[in-house]
Amino acid sequence: MAFISIPKEYEQYYYNWVFVKTAGANTKQTAEYVSNTWKTFSGEPFEVLSLTDTIQAMYQKEKNFLDLVSICGVIAIIVAIIGLYGFVFFDTKAKRKNIAIRKVCGATIANVMLMLNKQNFIRFAFSCLVAFTLSYYVVQRWLENFAYKTPMYWWVFVLGGLIVLVISLLTISWETYKAANENPVEVVKN
Repeated sequence: MAFISIPKEYEQYYYNWVFVKTAGANTKQTAEYVSNTWKTFSGEPFEVLSLTDTIQAMYQKEKNFLDLVSICGVIAIIVAIIGLYGFVFFDTKAKRKNIAIRKVCGATIANVMLMLNKQNFIRFAFSCLVAFTLSYYVVQRWLENFAYKTPMYWWVFVLGGLIVLVISLLTISWETYKAANENPVEVVKN
């Protein structure tokens, strides 16, 4: 596909662009032939632009944005995992005496882990509800800017939520297991 530029003094008689559809096999030879034909009828300059290259240049901004979002997304995931671990660590440390007293009263490690996992699961469910709603709205608004729309699938949100849930439950369970295996007498004494 090629575009032909028409000089400004002929704009009242001609269009600014001429589109030439090619078979795609001999694009360079076709461009040279059209250029030579153009030069025989007009001494004006001839410029060939590929439609594919033009479209790619238009979407370069979106590609750069995608790269930036990807880098920021990886950084946000790392920071979120570190924050989750810190939150669970301090939450478990704050509840060490509570865990020790429950163990003295006969609670098993599984009971203690279930108690803390249940509390954090409620927090997780609320945060997922807010995050899924907000991200769906933002992505939907962003996709409205494109001529060709792509559907947003619900399973993408569920898959992301399940991955975060597994990481959260593993982190919480590990810290709770360490706290539940401590000697309750030492915990209460300290």
